[in-house]
Amino acid sequence: MVKIAHSFVLIAAVVAEDGEAMLQVGRVGKHEPALAQTASTVRASRHQQALQMESNFEKLAAEAVRTGDTPSLGADARSAVNSALDTLEQELKNEKTANDALMVGANAQCSACNTDREAAFTRHVDPMKSTVEEARTLHAECRGTKEDPNCGDEKTTCDDQDEYARTAHTAAPNCVCDVVDTVNAVTQQVCLQGAVTWGEQYNTALGNKITACDQAKQVAEKVAQVCDRDQETFEMAICNYKTSLTTTCESHGGCYEAALGNRETVMKDLKLKEASEKIMWKSCQKVRCYLDMLDATEVKQADFDECKRQETDTAHLNVVYPDAPPKEVCDTEVTVPGDAAWLELEYAKLAPSRIWLPSRKGIEDVTPCPTGTTAVTGTTTATGTTAATGTTAATGTTAATGTTTCIDTRGSGSGPLGHHDPQSHYKDGISSQCQYFKNHKDGNQCDIHGEGCDKSCGNCKPCIDTLRSGSGLLGDLRVGHYDFTTGISSQCQYFKNHKDGNKCDIHGEGCDKSCGNCKP
Repeated sequence: MVKIAHSFVLIAAVVAEDGEAMLQVGRVGKHEPALAQTASTVRASRHQQALQMESNFEKLAAEAVRTGDTPSLGADARSAVNSALDTLEQELKNEKTANDALMVGANAQCSACNTDREAAFTRHVDPMKSTVEEARTLHAECRGTKEDPNCGDEKTTCDDQDEYARTAHTAAPNCVCDVVDTVNAVTQQVCLQGAVTWGEQYNTALGNKITACDQAKQVAEKVAQVCDRDQETFEMAICNYKTSLTTTCESHGGCYEAALGNRETVMKDLKLKEASEKIMWKSCQKVRCYLDMLDATEVKQADFDECKRQETDTAHLNVVYPDAPPKEVCDTEVTVPGDAAWLELEYAKLAPSRIWLPSRKGIEDVTPCPTGTTAVTGTTTATGTTAATGTTAATGTTAATGTTTCIDTRGSGSGPLGHHDPQSHYKDGISSQCQYFKNHKDGNQCDIHGEGCDKSCGNCKPCIDTLRSGSGLLGDLRVGHYDFTTGISSQCQYFKNHKDGNKCDIHGEGCDKSCGNCKP
C-alpha cells in the first residue's frame, strides 16, 4: 500500500508537470530555433514521463500477481489518480485542437501571400496595365490605324504637285527655252503670246497644289510630334507596368516560399508531437487498466496479460493536415521596349493609313526600359499646402526633400526688390521691411506688399516635380511613378535624360525639380 500510495502521488505530480508542458508547446507558433528546441525538449520529457508512469504501474501489477497480494485502494488515492488522468487526457484532447489550429495557421500564411498578391494587383499592377492599354490605343490611333480627318495625305498631295509641275514643264512653248542668235520681233511676239497662254493654263493650278502640299506637310509634322510623344508615353507606361509586375511577383514568390517552408516545419514538428501524444494517451489507458486490476478482490495473471496487450484507439487525436493552398500564378512575361520582339509585336502593324514622305520615319527610335528601376507600388495624395517654413506637407508620406532656399529678397541686394528699402536691415534671409508688412498694425499686408518677402510672408514653395504627384501642374496624370520622398517624377526624369537629349524645354511642365526650373 505504501508503494502504491507513493506511486499515486508520483503520477499526480507527473501529470501536473505534463499539463504545464503542454501549455508551453501550445505557445510555439512560428518556429524560431530557440522555441523549437524548447518544444522538442518538453515533448521528449513528457513522452518519457508517460512511459515511466506506465512502467511503474506495470511493475506494481506484476508484483501483485507474483505475490498474490490484493491491495485495497483508498477512495481518496484512487480519486486523485483518476482525476490526474482525466486532466492529462483532457489536455491531450485540447492539444489535438491546438495542433489542428497550428496547421490551419500555417496554411493561412500561404493564403495571406496570395491575398497580398491580389491586393497589390488590384491597387497597383492592374491600374498600370490599364494605363498601358490606354496609351497603346492612343498611340496606335495616332499612327494611323484609324483615319484622322484633320490629317491630309502628305505624300499623295506633294507627289501630285510634283507631277503637275512636270506636266506644265512639258507643255511649255519650245520657243521659251530656245536660244537664238537673231531675234525676230514677230516670232518673239508669237512666243510671248504662247507663254502667256501656257502660264494662264498652269500657273494658278500649280500654285494651289504647292499650297496644298505645304499645308499637308505642316499638318503631318504636327501629327508626327503628337504621335512621337504618344509613343514615348506608351513605352514609359509599359516599362513602369513591367517593373511593378515584376516587383509584385517577386515579392509574392518570396512570401509564398517562406510560408511554405514554415508550413513544412510546422507539419514535421506536429507529426512528432502527434505520435508522442498518442503514446501518452495509450499509457493513460494502460494505467487505468492496471488500476482496475489492482483494485479487484483477486489479482489474476490473465487480467495482467490483457492490460499489457491492450490496444487503444487514438484516432480522435489524429491531426488534420490539409493541403497547402496552391501558389497563385504570377506571370512576369511582358515584352517591353528593348526586347528583340518589341518592334514586330507592337509597331509592325502600325503602318499608317496615310502615306508619309520618305523623310518621315513614322515610328521613332525605341527607348529601352531602364534597368534597376523599382516602381512605387503605392499612391499617396499630396495635400499641396505650403507651410510657413516653405516646405510642402504630404499626407501619409515623408515630405519631399531638396527644397530651394527660402529667403526674403527685398533689401538683400539681389533678386526681386533686392535693392529696395536700403534703410532697412537684412539678416539670415529675413528683411526687416518684410517683417514690418507681415506684422503691420492694421493687419498682415503681405497680400499687398509681399513681393520679395517669401520667407516672412510664407510664400516659399518646395522644389519638386508635380507631374503625377496628385496635385499641382499635371498632378493627376497617371504616367510613370512618383517618389514622394524625393519629390521626383519618373516621367520627368525620362524627359530630362532622353536619348535624343534633354527635352525639358518641350515637356518640362510639372517637372521643376528634374528640369532645374525651381525659383528661389
